[in-house]
Amino acid sequence: MKSFYAVLRCVALSALLVAMTACTKDEKPKNFNPTPPPQTANEEINMFVDAYLQAYYLWNEEYQTLTLNYDQSYDNFLTNTLMSMKTNTFDKKMRNGYWQLYSYIQKLSSAGYNSVSSRGVGHGISKEMYYGFGFMKFVATEYQAEDGMAYALVVEGVYPDTPAAEAGIHRGTTILKVNGQSLTRSNIQNYANTLIYPTNNKTIELTLNDENSEPVQITSKAIYENPVLCSKVIEQGGKKIGYLAYSGFEAAYDDDVLSAFESFKAAGVNDMILDLRMNGGGHVITAKMISTCIGGNACQGQVFQYYRYNDARMETPEATATQTNMTYDSSKKLFYEKFAYDEAYFGVDLKPYALDLPRVYVIVSNNTASSSEAVIGSLKGVGVDVILIGSTTNGKNVGMEPTSFTTSTGQFYLCPITFQTYNAMGDSVDPNGIAPNYPVDDWGSNGYSDFGEAADPCIAQALTLITGEAPASLSRKAVCGLNLRMDQSINLPNACGPKGMLMLPREMPLNK
Repeated sequence: MKSFYAVLRCVALSALLVAMTACTKDEKPKNFNPTPPPQTANEEINMFVDAYLQAYYLWNEEYQTLTLNYDQSYDNFLTNTLMSMKTNTFDKKMRNGYWQLYSYIQKLSSAGYNSVSSRGVGHGISKEMYYGFGFMKFVATEYQAEDGMAYALVVEGVYPDTPAAEAGIHRGTTILKVNGQSLTRSNIQNYANTLIYPTNNKTIELTLNDENSEPVQITSKAIYENPVLCSKVIEQGGKKIGYLAYSGFEAAYDDDVLSAFESFKAAGVNDMILDLRMNGGGHVITAKMISTCIGGNACQGQVFQYYRYNDARMETPEATATQTNMTYDSSKKLFYEKFAYDEAYFGVDLKPYALDLPRVYVIVSNNTASSSEAVIGSLKGVGVDVILIGSTTNGKNVGMEPTSFTTSTGQFYLCPITFQTYNAMGDSVDPNGIAPNYPVDDWGSNGYSDFGEAADPCIAQALTLITGEAPASLSRKAVCGLNLRMDQSINLPNACGPKGMLMLPREMPLNK
């Protein structure tokens, strides 16, 4: 999501206060209580957050009745306030054993640099480079060593063309030591943080797969976090099958995605495996682009998604249509947008990339959320047979209209839930998640296989369904000889793509 920051529109707090004080009584939101000018840095931040939530939060009717404490840290203000509500059940959910919010706020850093504009797609969202090794995510594991239980990090994903990838590290690689130090339950989180968020030009030594193997050294550098992790054509059983592993709907990389579909089209693929198991969401426009390329003719003239905003915005459809660039359907009392098949997608005609597939095989997990689920739902809505392989998805049927703002202490990124989505048939994603047609554990016999390998249990299942025969080769590139066991109680950092179903930022005046 870091590349997304480049296009966020900054809103100065001083302008906000002018807008708030300029409102007439009839123009203010219901139960809007004016507040005095901020006196502290916390108040300065939280007053902006409050005004934005009053205007745009999907459950703003209850929100506007709350008594607020502005003198908290900005993250506590958002969490404590929204957690205290009762109606926001699609935002405040029990996940992984504890209550969590989809809405979030964070302070932006200036780590990104060297933006590169898209080549063909003309939405203006640019790629940015960041220092890193290229690691996306790990899973913590334990195993029996000679002197007792020991821990290891198993790589879940690596960005292409990065130091880790160039060193031959990939999904399934096992890290046993960092700089000669064995991993333990007490240090494994710190090492995972160092590997995903290193300082500039940091060199580390890793012992991989075997405690007696020769260590490898890698040095962090400025990298592009390209979400196109693997794109290939698999030929088996007389079929040509397009495989795309995609970690985030980041519009800055739309050209890279279209290049993958161009190669699928040129190869004459008959079927497609879309691997979204590490994809937590991202830009809605990119979800629409990918869905259009898969469905092709089935998307012609059809609704991609319907949208519901808070009651106040739904009561003023003309203003909301202008604000969101959506069309209002008065019969359904919902806003909508169509697939990008009939009109150019930001200057690009998608018809030459469209595969016109009657079905698609999608690999999913609990990490598959938001825009990933929108692709699944939108294709189902126009009659494409979507076959899910893996485990139940996250169940996020709501999305965000992000904004950024600047205060005396820095720039902040606010991403609250502001809309719910439905497909062309009027179905919304089940908040409990979408169950797979074929439940498959992708851990395999003793770890992960790399993206695109037939040895991966989920890919093997898809290939069997497509061709009617099991893959001929089930060998893995790297098998750790240790008997690894996942320890899911250890929470490790996750750098794989944006989170949420994100609309492009728009100028949203806060005076009502």
